[in-house]
Order: sequence, then structure tokens, then C-alpha cells
Amino acid sequence: MNNKQLLPFERNRYYAGKMLASMDFKAEQLYMNNKRRFLNSMLFGPGVICGLEVSSLDDLTVLIESGAALDEGGREIVLESSAVKKLSAMEGFEKLSGERAQLRIRYTEEKVHPVYAMGNGENGEEYECNRIREGYELFLTDCIQEKQHTVPFFFHEAVFLENEDYRAVIHIPKTVCKGHYARLTVKAIKLSDRKKALSFEGILQLPAFVTEDGTHELSVGMQDILLEKGQQYKKDYWILAEKTAQDMSSIMWKQGSGQAFVGEYDVPIRQDIVIKTQLCKEEPEQMVLAQTAVDNLEAAKSDGREGILLAEIQMFRTEGAYVIASVSDERSYIAPPARSAERQQYLACFAEPSAYEKREKVQTDNIVNGQAEKGFEMPLMTSGTLEIPLDVNMKKGDVCFSEEILHGLGSGDVFVQAGVACLEETDGMGGSVKSTIYGDSDLFREQDHSWMKTAVKVFHDKGSFQVAARLEGEQKSIVLLINWVAMRFNSSQESRLTEDYSEMSIAARVPTVRLGAGKSCHIDILFRGMAPCRLVYELTENGSGEITQDGIYTAPASKGLYEIHVYCADIPQIDTYVYTIVEK
Repeated sequence: MNNKQLLPFERNRYYAGKMLASMDFKAEQLYMNNKRRFLNSMLFGPGVICGLEVSSLDDLTVLIESGAALDEGGREIVLESSAVKKLSAMEGFEKLSGERAQLRIRYTEEKVHPVYAMGNGENGEEYECNRIREGYELFLTDCIQEKQHTVPFFFHEAVFLENEDYRAVIHIPKTVCKGHYARLTVKAIKLSDRKKALSFEGILQLPAFVTEDGTHELSVGMQDILLEKGQQYKKDYWILAEKTAQDMSSIMWKQGSGQAFVGEYDVPIRQDIVIKTQLCKEEPEQMVLAQTAVDNLEAAKSDGREGILLAEIQMFRTEGAYVIASVSDERSYIAPPARSAERQQYLACFAEPSAYEKREKVQTDNIVNGQAEKGFEMPLMTSGTLEIPLDVNMKKGDVCFSEEILHGLGSGDVFVQAGVACLEETDGMGGSVKSTIYGDSDLFREQDHSWMKTAVKVFHDKGSFQVAARLEGEQKSIVLLINWVAMRFNSSQESRLTEDYSEMSIAARVPTVRLGAGKSCHIDILFRGMAPCRLVYELTENGSGEITQDGIYTAPASKGLYEIHVYCADIPQIDTYVYTIVEK
């Protein structure tokens, strides 16, 4: 759909005695279709609404589950039942130039149901098709090599290192809010199959931002990162945008501070990059809403022929044959309003976003599409907001409770303080200010803030907490808004090296387990002289079965005696062994 072709909208104007021809009825359909597709395009954008999962059935064939999508023209693509397709029978297969392909779906129309045309049809034919059937078409294209390097509309992404093995970029929002933290991400992407490690370090100058040590310079770097082709390694830094009078600032390399190595060879770092970032005074919610609405009609020019990406297929190809090696999901979803309540209920089962997005001064390392995390350090402090629904019939002395909330600092000794959020009128100003009462609200009785008292219960082993509230006076709301702050007492990993673990140990509840071949059981571990902690389960030899990270062991098909090593993830020197006897 090209908006320049359909705008401005025109609809039929009916009047008494109007002669209606086929072109009038076409205009009626065109108006309704274009109006609906215009709204689909502007409100939802292209993507998968539901279903359309792709999986391989065998070496030659894929299964596409039923589902629906919208293309960039706002047209509905519906696959009413699951489809089984051979790759070689799809459009585009013969034009593939490599062993990686993208499977896409696009909207189609066809004329069906031919009928006799009285007085011949529009083009003089004796028969005309009486219906237009909307459908879909599955097709293959070569993978876009630069797909991972496509910069999202709302972000700056500057490449500062690139060779045949790695690309390294700085990623930051184009607009940030003054007085708020923003995430700056440094990413490394592996481009080749060669076993080469990447190391680099340097200093970024941030004139309008403050780092965790209170300066305007941020040290960034990675050490000996070894990735597989296609993997990404990310490191996040949280920087505070100062409340300056400026509306624009820049981020740049400090000259002479950058150096990088791929394997044993040094590679140049582009130290001339300048990332211009806009500074705004709005709150993040307002800023995000405004930024997502800046798109204009001139940008929506696609006719949808490129289709909606469903999956990426890796093949082994020879001159006369091919074998499907793997199928990876590449669907981009649209969030339909019809199921927003279900999504919110589902999301509530997990950690509050505020526990992660509002953290103070955090740096994290992780591998995307890889198998491990490296160098992760828990934040020292997190904060957030929660709501406790109140019964309208509450009486003085009644107690209500929040759901269990993850504070984002992990298990261990964590202090959590909760306070009641208040909105109070300002003297003579005709407005109001927000405040939070932590501790004993009776001290503010003259300001009438003592209608609720709160207490916090911290679950140290689970990394979570729960807030209780008791009605002390007249109920003023049906929802209690709570602001909370969590702080870790001791997050230093180095301090653990000097601790004495002689009185701490773990042991299996059942040291020797008897199992039938292929049967499963849970390896239950007892903690002695220590609080429960995260455990790592490892099989000491190949072919001895399978064990999950939560300790569920599945015996192999062959009988024998097998050994399982169990140790504490944070204190590996505290460990034990479990033995399984597998019988036929």
C-alpha cells in the first residue's frame, strides 16, 4: 500500500436518482479497505499477530503453523490452517545464492468464481470472475547480511571497531531525559568462524552525563571475549543525564585512550566518532510516547511485496540437493489490544520491570544467543513502585498484603524499605507535590499522612519481598501506592575469598540413588551451616545420562554406576558427589 496513492480518502456521495455503476461500488470497497489498512499500518505496524511458527519436519520440509499477520501496507495475511512445504517448491528457492535463507509470507489476491457477464465484461470477455479471494504466499529470499547492524529508529549505533572477525558498536537512545539514568550499551558481534578472541578498552567522554564515580568520563572495555559466528556480547553501563540548560550533547572517544586486539594482533579503533544525543526535560513515559509518534505518512511507502519475515533457515546445499540443518524463529510480534489484560496478568508473574530498569549505577555482561553469562555483578541498589488494592469495606486495624515482588538484587542479605506515596496540596500555590513517607508516619500526623502503616518482609533465599499495610484511620483511597528501595548489605565478591567455609557444607539427602534405565529423579541437596544457595550439577563422564540445572537427573539406557558432581555456584569449594546405580 502506498499512502500517496490512497490519500486523500474519497467515499461515495449518495443522492436521490444517482445512477450507480461498477466504478461506484469499487470506490465503496476501496474506501473501506484503504481506511482499515491505513489504521492497521499507523496503529499496529507490520508483524505477526499470532501463530505462524516455523519448524522442520524432515531434511527437506518445513511446517508453518496457522496464524495471522499484518504487512507494511496494513493488509491482513491469514494462514487459516497449518501448511507443509518443501523448500525446493517455494518461490525464490532457485534464486538463493547461499546456504542461509529467510522464509517470508506476503499478502496475495486472486480472482475466483467465474460467471457469465451480461453484455460482456469490462475487457470484452464473455465471463468475469465474481469474487476476489484474499490469500498468502510463502517465499524464500537470501539473508540480509547486514540485518544485525540495522540501527533501530530510536537509537544511535556507532561502529568503532570492525574487521573480518568482529564488529563493535556503541548503542544509546537518541533522546534521553534530564535527571534520569540511561543505558549505554557496548556490543561486539562475531562475523567469522575463526577462533579469535576480542579485547579492547577506552574512555568515552560524556559532557552532559555523570558516571557512577561522579565524573564525565566512562571507561569501557571487554577482555578476551571468544564468540561463535553470529553471537553477540553486550555490556551495559548506566549513566545519569544532568539537568543542564542544553538540549543537545555529544558522546565521543577520549583521544589516545582506545586500543583493541583480535587474537594477538592489534586493530584500530575509530576515535573520531561523535554521537549526538538529544536531552529533554519530559519524564521518560511522556518522552517515549512522543518519540513513537514522530513517524509521518511519507515514511509509509511500502507495497508489502517484501513480506513478513517468519524464520531463518540454515541449509547444507550441493549441486543437486539440499538438507535443512536448522530453523530459527525470526518473528516480530504485534501486541493486539484484545489480549492486553492476559498479557499484563502473565507479566505480573515475573519480576517488576522497575526492579531492573530503575537500578542505580549497574554494569552487566551477557552473551546474546550464546550459552553463558560472564562477569555479572549484582547492583548495589534498586527501587520501584507497587500497588496494593484495598477493600472498600476495610475497617481500622485491617491488614492487606502486596504480591511477592522480586527486588532484582538476588538472594542473600538485602534491606528493603517501603513507604506510602502521597499527594499533598501546596500552600497558596494552587497545586500539589508528590512525597513518600518512610518509617513512622505518626510524626507527620498534622499533615494527615498517618492513615496507613507499612511493614516489609524480605525473603532472603528467594530474592524477593512482600509489603503489609494496616489501616490506621479513615480510608482515603482504594489503591495504596508504595515506593520501595532495596539495598544489598555486602555485594563484594572479593570478600568471599577471605571467608572461612570450614563449618559450611552440602550433602545429598540420598547419596546413592537406584534408577531404571531412562527414568528420572530429583537430586535433593541439604545445606549444613549455611543458607540455601544456587547449585551447579555436573556429570563427571560422557554417556552417564542427563541432568538439568535444577537437579533433575535422567538415567542413560545402559546400566552401570554413574557419578554426579554438585557444588555451590558462588562458592565452588563447597561441593559433594551423588552416585546413581542404573539397572535394566
